Amino acid sequence: MSEKQIKETVLALDRDGDGMLDYSDTLSVVRALGIYWPSGKEAKEMKDLGFEADTRMDCAKVAAAVSKLAAQANPKKTLTEMFKTFDRKNDGTIQESELREVLKVLGDTLSDPERDQLCSLGAKNGTISYAELVDKLLS
Repeated sequence: MSEKQIKETVLALDRDGDGMLDYSDTLSVVRALGIYWPSGKEAKEMKDLGFEADTRMDCAKVAAAVSKLAAQANPKKTLTEMFKTFDRKNDGTIQESELREVLKVLGDTLSDPERDQLCSLGAKNGTISYAELVDKLLS
């Protein structure tokens, strides 16, 4: 996401036009970058960026911090860690059926054909190698 896109996202989330964002809106901007921290670390990471829960933050400060975070982002690592959460056997794979269910209930709603296309990128016999999937998603 470019700096311009970050600023546009921040301003779009400033629904009342007061130049301030709620914590949850700030977190939405971070997630729009594709950054998801492991469970339990999100609050600490946000605090390290200078964002406290139950506070409102200046849009310019949010845009600057998120731009800095975007420059440090490692999409391959982020996606791999996200998929690893669903790796029950700790063997580098996830079940295709589980990925389909997660895609239905989390994040943006994908159509059935979009889910089919995503799952087909790495599926073999109902199992998906998430390293292979991540490589294909980022290529």
